[in-house]
Amino acid sequence: MNITIIANIRSDRARKDGTCAIVLRILYNRKVVATESIGKYVKASDWDDMRRNVKRTHPNAHVINAAIVNRTAEIQKLMNKFEIEQKTPTPAGIKNLLDGKDAGADFYKYCLEYIPVKYCKDDQSGTRQNYYSDLTKLRKYAPELNFYDIDFVFLEKYRAYLLMELKNQHNTVWKALKFIRTMFTSAIKAKVFRGEDPFLSFNRGKYEQASRNFMEIDDCKEIHKLLQSDITESMRDVGYYYLFMCYTGFRYTTATELFNYDIHVIKDTRIIMPPQKKGMEVNIYIHELLRPVLNYIRHHKIKMTSQHFNKYLKVIGTLAKIKIPLTAHVGRHTFGGILAELDIPIKVAQKLLGHKEIASTEIYFHMRDKSLDKAMKGFDSL
Repeated sequence: MNITIIANIRSDRARKDGTCAIVLRILYNRKVVATESIGKYVKASDWDDMRRNVKRTHPNAHVINAAIVNRTAEIQKLMNKFEIEQKTPTPAGIKNLLDGKDAGADFYKYCLEYIPVKYCKDDQSGTRQNYYSDLTKLRKYAPELNFYDIDFVFLEKYRAYLLMELKNQHNTVWKALKFIRTMFTSAIKAKVFRGEDPFLSFNRGKYEQASRNFMEIDDCKEIHKLLQSDITESMRDVGYYYLFMCYTGFRYTTATELFNYDIHVIKDTRIIMPPQKKGMEVNIYIHELLRPVLNYIRHHKIKMTSQHFNKYLKVIGTLAKIKIPLTAHVGRHTFGGILAELDIPIKVAQKLLGHKEIASTEIYFHMRDKSLDKAMKGFDSL
């Protein structure tokens, strides 16, 4: 279990009468994580460093040494709870047991048990992958972690690490902290963690709504031309799947993992997808720009992380001379922008995008408001 209990004296803090407190040091993986006094004091000359007890020449040696043995046994019994309850010892867990609290639970073990059960559905695979990514990032910062280890100070230091060391953007940091918050909420509800929620006093800030970049339809056509040229097969696959997102509004996970031609294409005229992310069912007519893209991806399955997908998109964007940086989600935004440009009724656009709330759809229409452009063109006649 890698927990060791060693008796010693605090020779660096001798009292006025020259005596020193006898303490028990609890070491985990050879590092001191807790120190407890047994309430007994002796002079340094009466302490046996080899035997870790009081020399027999001391008048109360028998009583004091018995106190050392008894308290050591009591602490060892407490530490055995980790093995009995099959919990990984952590410094915070050890300190909590000494203070009469529960040992808490291993944060990583709980996450690995909770995530695949809570987010087991196909349409939750994106959330599942993001949480595993957040978990891996956190593990690099703190290889061992108990729920009790995560307090206000830990969260502040972790945020600084994400910003300063990893150079993460504000929203990426916000999402990483949201992941920890979600795990805490679940653990408290399940009574796995009985301490105080650190997020009651810790402010992780607010998500900053990023500007929604999107391409024009001519940009989509330029990418389609590029895909007919001499490029690598992987780049061509990425390009077609990206256009598939631009012409359907599908998110990365929906397009690459959930979409199945034989199941979701009805009579070769429309695509029917069940609700994603608690939205509405999507019904997409297969228009002439979408059809060749659909025919390609039908025979070319793609398997790569969204990070690798976006790396290929950066190259594609450069080669096709697209002015904005491309990511998988820009494809969905492009679909929303095209709907607004075509003056599709906003209620129809909401259904095509699968938005539960119309406020999400309105963003695209505010960005592409033709009436505003028409009003401003009046300046041309001045």
